[in-house]
Amino acid sequence: MDEFERIALIKKKIKPSSKVLVGIGDDTAVLRSPRGKMLITVDALVEGVHFDLRYASPEDVGHKALAVNLSDIAAMGGKPLYAVVSLGCGKSHGPAFLDAFYNGLLALAKSHDVAVVGGNLTSSPHFFADVTVVGEVKGAALTRSGMKKGDWIGVVGSLGSAAMGLASLRKRDRAALTPAVKKVQTAQLRPQPLLREGQALQKTKGVSALIDVSDGLASELHHLARASSVGVEIRADYLPIDPAVRRLSSTLSLDPLSAALYGGEDYALLVSGAPRALNSVQRALRRLGQNLVVIGEATRAKQVVMRLGEGAAEPLLPRGWNHWATQ
Repeated sequence: MDEFERIALIKKKIKPSSKVLVGIGDDTAVLRSPRGKMLITVDALVEGVHFDLRYASPEDVGHKALAVNLSDIAAMGGKPLYAVVSLGCGKSHGPAFLDAFYNGLLALAKSHDVAVVGGNLTSSPHFFADVTVVGEVKGAALTRSGMKKGDWIGVVGSLGSAAMGLASLRKRDRAALTPAVKKVQTAQLRPQPLLREGQALQKTKGVSALIDVSDGLASELHHLARASSVGVEIRADYLPIDPAVRRLSSTLSLDPLSAALYGGEDYALLVSGAPRALNSVQRALRRLGQNLVVIGEATRAKQVVMRLGEGAAEPLLPRGWNHWATQ
């Protein structure tokens, strides 16, 4: 299957959209402009680095390749509009593989009204998917830099599931597919971007900063503290760790607290806000069937610490996923 046959296969799968004036098949797409401020994000998934095809299906990879970008749009309080997809394919990634990959990606795109408008294909010894998403936000986008001393810090979503899911997938011959195992594996393979939640937070007065938890909670807390020039203190016993994570911790030899702090890929939202905004945020999220769990507050001291029980607060290191650091 040559390059142009692959392009024809992809073009056939992607349905026309009223938002797209010229789609796949020309030198560029021609799109209707966003009505608000434009958001652009890009992320790549590389075989052997971000996923393993021994346990991740092509549908899983397609879903996740788009989901990680949609989560970045959620972290600004925005709405995604368009996506372009650049793929690196080997000889083994033929029609069936590409068809399945796009089934996963396009199903998620459809659920969030995202139009896939083009991309690129290249030969590669390993499969990779590099996705760019264009979105919009009406009003001020939420950033990492607005947190102030005295603000509460909370999590929307749960923590630790993706790391426990990865541990389960890597030891798939040792664990039965119980509901808990299925839950954490799904969290790893098919993360769900919290777009409606991010949009609700952006519309709520008093919310000061927002970031998605992609590299691990500890790492994201340091990003917020550094960008906002404040300190952070959290309570370990307040973290919203999924019960399935605690249930599987002994079987998979992974500490739930470590999974929550350093595992990454949960794509929860880490948010801060003024004390007066707390009730409004909780009401807005409950209308979506979600919950905000307050885990700490912003402090004057420019350090990130965690309190274990009633003990003294201890420094929380910015460990988590880092491509070129020794973990």
